[in-house]
Amino acid sequence: ACPPFQIDGNFGIVAAVHELLVQQKGDELLLLPALPKLWKNGRIKGLRVGGKTLEMEWKDGKVVRSVVE
Repeated sequence: ACPPFQIDGNFGIVAAVHELLVQQKGDELLLLPALPKLWKNGRIKGLRVGGKTLEMEWKDGKVVRSVVE
């Protein structure tokens, strides 16, 4: 009755947004490597990166606060 559910697309968009906000290169975290211009200001909390949790706030496309625990 329903077409097949495409879970890979749902997970794919989440992974893509994650990569816009933070990328991990070895032990180094790159914050806001590909932030869209329309997302000039924002904040995230609870983003998992490399077994740790990231909390971050940005204004005018620049990080103003970040905490990794």
